[in-house]
Amino acid sequence: HALVKNSDIIGLQGRSYRILRNDIVADSHEALVKLTETGAVRTVVTERLSLTDVPDGLRRLSAGRTTGRIVFIP
Repeated sequence: HALVKNSDIIGLQGRSYRILRNDIVADSHEALVKLTETGAVRTVVTERLSLTDVPDGLRRLSAGRTTGRIVFIP
């Protein structure tokens, strides 16, 4: 399942596919990697946090209060 906001995919839910259709997970992953490599899909880094902020960053990620990726910098 894809969550779309302003024509951007901001999240994917794949758990049910791993359970019910594990046969297509590897193929889907490979296709997404190719899209990323060609630039058709890009990873968006929205925050850069220090390692001291890891607990808070992980809480926000697990609660779904972020968009894009968070990068933790030593």
